[in-house]
Amino acid sequence: MIFENSKAMRISRQSSAIQITMDNVKQFNYMGSVITNDAGCTRDIKSRVVMAKASLEKKNTLFTSKLQLTLRN
Repeated sequence: MIFENSKAMRISRQSSAIQITMDNVKQFNYMGSVITNDAGCTRDIKSRVVMAKASLEKKNTLFTSKLQLTLRN
C-alpha cells in the first residue's frame, strides 16, 4: 500500500521508541528542518543559509540606502 501524504502520531503513557520506515524517500521537511535518509544535516544547513541570503537580499535596499538623519530644520 502506497501513501502519498502520510502522517503518524503516537500517543502513549509508555516511553517506548517508535520506528517509522519509508522506502524511496530521500528527504522531507519536518517542522522547518530537512530530514534526509542518511541522517545528515548538510542539506538542512544549506537550505537555512539559502533562506537567510534570500531574506537579506530583500532587505538590501534598506541597508544600502542613505537615510537623512536631520532632527531639526
